[in-house]
Amino acid sequence: MDDLSKQEQQMIEIIRKWTGKNRQLKIEIVDGAWDITLKEIGTKSWAARGTGATFDAAWDNINSTWA
Repeated sequence: MDDLSKQEQQMIEIIRKWTGKNRQLKIEIVDGAWDITLKEIGTKSWAARGTGATFDAAWDNINSTWA
């Protein structure tokens, strides 16, 4: 994993720890903008979301969408 960015390593570590609940990670690139959303399956809204010009920027911008 030496060639991965810090953000990519964090994502992999989080995915490895996801146990016991169904979760969804969605990564979209639209017109050059990255959008990352995290969700627990069975809920209607996304739990966290981040956007940016790169994957790393979007990951760094992830914030909870809970009100």
